[in-house]
Amino acid sequence: TGSAGLTTSRFGADAVRLYMLFAAPPEKDFEWSDAGIEGASRFLNKVYRLVAKYAEQLRPVKSWA
Repeated sequence: TGSAGLTTSRFGADAVRLYMLFAAPPEKDFEWSDAGIEGASRFLNKVYRLVAKYAEQLRPVKSWA
């Protein structure tokens, strides 16, 4: 376990936010888990690599907005 500040500097704010969203409902307390945040970081890195790999093919796709 670790603190949010140290974990943010190690894994990044997005991974910490993702972990907080999926760790427990907002009204519940939860224990910090470096393993859980590390998993969120791996997931985000996988998504980033997937988007980067297909960025050129996705560029011509029009936005739905």
